[in-house]
Amino acid sequence: RRRTNVPESIRQVSCLHNTTMGGGASREEREMGSAVTGKYGKKVVMPENVAGQQLAGGPFPGTKLRSAQVPQRVATLHKKKGTTALYEEFLGAVVEEGGGRELCGWKSSKILAVVNEYQSRFNDLGVGVSYSMVSWHVSDGQSGHTEYRYWFEFSDAAVVTTIAEPSSTPVSVEAVKEVTEAWRLDGRWELDLPHLQGDAKRLVHFSLYVTRRDDVLHVSLEATRKMRFVSFLRTRWRFNAVALAAGENLYHLRYLGDTFVLSITSPTTLAVHAPEVLDPIPLAKPSPAA
Repeated sequence: RRRTNVPESIRQVSCLHNTTMGGGASREEREMGSAVTGKYGKKVVMPENVAGQQLAGGPFPGTKLRSAQVPQRVATLHKKKGTTALYEEFLGAVVEEGGGRELCGWKSSKILAVVNEYQSRFNDLGVGVSYSMVSWHVSDGQSGHTEYRYWFEFSDAAVVTTIAEPSSTPVSVEAVKEVTEAWRLDGRWELDLPHLQGDAKRLVHFSLYVTRRDDVLHVSLEATRKMRFVSFLRTRWRFNAVALAAGENLYHLRYLGDTFVLSITSPTTLAVHAPEVLDPIPLAKPSPAA
């Protein structure tokens, strides 16, 4: 008789999510908010001044979210920024509108709609918020099941330590504001094809669109690239994120636990350092006629 780790009662309801935490972040790290468990059960460590909050899956997950202790770094950030009440309101909306009271659990499209609704209110108070969901198939011999992991990231959009010199003094948004205004990051950026090198040549498409609301930069990124060893297989990135000041001429974008680094190189060029791409990706602003 075939044996599996999933009880028969749960296997019969295909929409129920497996909530085993695997070998990723420890309980202490999750309670601190310094790490969460991501894809393949691997630990996702939060950068400095970013706090992570893991969401339990399974049926009716909103009850677990509301009864769980708020991670320490999450609570500290919202207390510092005066956004505790907004955070509680946000979680309530996630539970009510994002599948928290449903048998099949979280609905990522609905959670993202809630995040988009609250994003500007958090931004106005210097906080960035993002949502991540990852999934993968696990074989159980003759069959298998799908694992899911969900989490929020809350970031201090006013202070993020530079990656070039980790021990240096944090840089404020105001210190970078002059560069942003003088060089006009706003608008569309495209691949600078003549300057593509090495691993970055596997990119089939890459575009960046930057908008500015008050002192907050919002970035939309879309990219398609060929896999390293099987060229007909392709992987895609498509997400919106708040750009976090990370030092002189540097910004961070957070997506699914990874950090994309934007480095401003001139008024009309910048480079993106992306996960799994060994060489920097050069971007340029298209001419007005483009």
